Formats: sequence, C-alpha cells, structure tokens
Amino acid sequence: PAYASGDALHGHLFGGSSKVGGARGMMILQAPLAPQPADRFVPAAKLDSLQAVRAIAAIMVVLFHLHVYTIPVVMDTPGALWAGFGMGYAGVEIFFVLSGFIMLLVHRHQFGQPRFARAFMSRRIERIYPLLWIVLIALITLRYLAGQGWPTMGETIRAFTLWPTAGEPILEPSWSLTFEMLFYAVFALCIVNLRLGQIVAGAWFTS
Repeated sequence: PAYASGDALHGHLFGGSSKVGGARGMMILQAPLAPQPADRFVPAAKLDSLQAVRAIAAIMVVLFHLHVYTIPVVMDTPGALWAGFGMGYAGVEIFFVLSGFIMLLVHRHQFGQPRFARAFMSRRIERIYPLLWIVLIALITLRYLAGQGWPTMGETIRAFTLWPTAGEPILEPSWSLTFEMLFYAVFALCIVNLRLGQIVAGAWFTS
C-alpha cells in the first residue's frame, strides 16, 4: 500500500512550508519510505476521507460569511440565504479538531522527547507568520490611505504576534490563528514534557 511519512502526510492534508508541504507534502509515495526516527508511517490512502471533511468545513465557513456579511451588509439584502447557514461557523471547529487529530496521529511518538520540539514549532511559525505579516502590512497601509489612521502600538504588536486580545484584532479572521498558535505551543510543550503539557492543556480547556 501507499505510505507517507508524518511530515508528508501533514503537508498533504493541510499544505505548508517548503520543508513540509510542496512536493513532499502533496505526493503520496508509491512505496514504503525508509525508516525515520520518531516518524512512524501512516497509511495515507486510509485518510482520504478527511479531505472530504476538510472541503465540507471550508464550504460551511464560506456560506457563513456570505450569510452574515457579504449578502446582508455588502449587497444590502438581508435574509437572502437560508438561516441554517448561520451555523457555518462550526466549520472552524471542525478544522481545529481535524488539525489536532492529524497532529496527534503524526507526532504522538515524539511526546516526551524535547529534541523534536524546536523543529515542530519552527515549521508552524514558518507556515503562518510570514504570510500573516505581509497581509497585515498591506491592510494597515490601505486603511491609512483610506483615512482611518494608524493602529496603536499595542494593537500592532498583538496583531503581528497573534497575542490573544479581548477585542477585535486588526485582521479579524486572524483570531482563529491565535487559538491555533496557542494549541501549537501546548502541543510543543507535550513534546518537551508530556505530563506538564497535559496539565497545561487541561487547565486551558477547563478554564
């Protein structure tokens, strides 16, 4: 059967940086790979159904934004879509659960092995922050040119670091990236020390 390594599987399902995604991530190998330390094989073909779940979740999010913003606000036609599309925000939760499942499946053998934590976080930082910064710079510039002024220093720092904020961030959809980075940090802590990571995760999820 076709197999993919942990990194290749994660890239295949979620895309990623050149170290994870790209040619490696999108290719399902036709023969078993050579053994790699702490990176067990996962039968990629058996997880194809997750791609369908991912597609459904993406469609749900798109319909939600059409329902609550694009059609009623931009097109000024309230009530133009089915009210059930208001539940489309649940697609984000599906993405979170799916991402967590894949990460656990791929990296569960690295728990309690600190030498893997740095590579784990580096890949995710490289995947998220550079594109986020480009979008933020463009957005802040456009808002200034439109006469909305500059954001405060605090707002800017929180936006560029994805630091949690009680209000709306400069780039509103980035709130989900904030939670994602928090989850990555807790997951990396589990790689460093599983018991400590479990304690922190339990405190976060029950707070």
